[in-house]
Amino acid sequence: MRSALQDDGFLPGRLSSDWRPAVQWSCLTGSVQTAICWFLLYEITGEASYRDAAAAANAFVRKTLAVDDQNGDIRGGVNGSYPIDGDYGRLQYLSWATKFCIDSNILESSVAG
Repeated sequence: MRSALQDDGFLPGRLSSDWRPAVQWSCLTGSVQTAICWFLLYEITGEASYRDAAAAANAFVRKTLAVDDQNGDIRGGVNGSYPIDGDYGRLQYLSWATKFCIDSNILESSVAG
């Protein structure tokens, strides 16, 4: 999966059987869940490429967070997909996406020391 991760941290929402991008959108929930796995692999193996991939995925998802909501209804929310009209959680902010985003960012903080 790391080979499908783009330099900016974008991880495609679906991959083909040969691990190539199969769609143009990212499943943000899956990105932070994968980042959690990569951070755990880093803790087990000490392989910096896992840590770096996880940090890149987290950084990408952080850039998509809703922060300019004037009413506060979606502030801090995580889209199902990026862009928001992707197939996963289309046009929605998902509570579990936000939960996994928080978990992954806490893990990133602990790995960074």
